[in-house]
Amino acid sequence: MGETVYAVGWYVTGKLTTTQERKELMEFVTFSDEWGKFEVTLFPKAFQRLGLELRRGKGPFLIRGRVESELGIAGLVATDIALV
Repeated sequence: MGETVYAVGWYVTGKLTTTQERKELMEFVTFSDEWGKFEVTLFPKAFQRLGLELRRGKGPFLIRGRVESELGIAGLVATDIALV
């Protein structure tokens, strides 16, 4: 956990929400690849930089992120997303 990895996937769905304290926009995004679906979190600063990139198309997207696990489920916290 905590390792930086790259993944390629197609946008499936996203859920916009706000942080509890500051009410800043963030997004939980589901991507799909040939092995299945995976979750990517865009915290507020990343969402401000990368959120519009997701609206450019369905993909494929190249996602760079840090692997984190919550309740035994691994996901990526995005640091960069690009339509390829």
